[in-house]
Amino acid sequence: MEKEIVKVEKVTAKGKKYLVSVDINSEEYKFTENQIVSNRIIKGALFTLVEWNKIVESSNVSLLFDQMLHFIDYKLRTKKEVIEKLRLKKASESDIKQIIERLENVGYIDDNRYLELYIENAIRELKGPYLIKYTLEQNGIDSYLITKALEKISDDIFLDNAIELAKKYQRTVSNNPKNKQIELIKQKLARNGYYMDVINSSVRSLTFGEDDLEKLKYSFNPYNVNTLSVEAAASAILDRKYYEDTISQTIEIREFTKNELIKRGFTVTDSKTNFIFAKTDKIPSSVLYEELRNRGILIRYFNAPRINEYFRMSMGTMEQMQIVINVIDEIIKERE
Repeated sequence: MEKEIVKVEKVTAKGKKYLVSVDINSEEYKFTENQIVSNRIIKGALFTLVEWNKIVESSNVSLLFDQMLHFIDYKLRTKKEVIEKLRLKKASESDIKQIIERLENVGYIDDNRYLELYIENAIRELKGPYLIKYTLEQNGIDSYLITKALEKISDDIFLDNAIELAKKYQRTVSNNPKNKQIELIKQKLARNGYYMDVINSSVRSLTFGEDDLEKLKYSFNPYNVNTLSVEAAASAILDRKYYEDTISQTIEIREFTKNELIKRGFTVTDSKTNFIFAKTDKIPSSVLYEELRNRGILIRYFNAPRINEYFRMSMGTMEQMQIVINVIDEIIKERE
């Protein structure tokens, strides 16, 4: 028969929390100081089993609420992000609903405010509208609200930002021939979420010097590296954790991209590298290469026997690869 009375055997302070042991099991229950005081939880205190279960249930919700306050205090979050975090912590749906309502009531969750602040910050960081919209949608913001908010931003602001970003990035690729610079700058602007008309206008605003042999030699293998680059590469290899984390991240991104393409009917060869070979009956690889290039995204296409049906795609960040997948969806939809 289950014991009807619960006796507190031990109360131990641990930082800002308290660990409580009772006589019905070997579990340690975690409480805040406020819960300890309000429920009079002291050594030797007696509770009925029903009372104790209610105290524990209330404590779990309060602890999760405190954790979410810390989660939001570190960085502004959307409702979707908080719900996903609570689910990771195995919170019940009823507890999630209760916590979300409390957070909304005190103004700690406000998706409209998040939307406004995110766009303001993204513009300062020179992000384009496509990337802004994609990121906000991923965080659970309504697509219609995003579109309406972006419509309030002048096209000139995004164009000025794209030109500023293009000029900054041009300095890092200036050792390349003109055509290579243009290619790299377009890729950078596309990764930052700018549309093709803005990308082309930004590139037209740039000034390029004449190509010469000194610059041309940097576009061929083997690439020149200086002493600092060698030291940095050696340090990265010697840092085993960084090395393994980077490999693990690359594998995760590669498998995500591979699975997303397979879902869309692509044939993808097995890969153990940072790139994949793929093809689809929906669009020739040579055409897909040109369509992506026109949008500032580069893949490799080899018009050679055995592989001329395939394209090669190197991995970027998870965010970048999601953008590539979305653009491929748009290209294929346009051909239907």
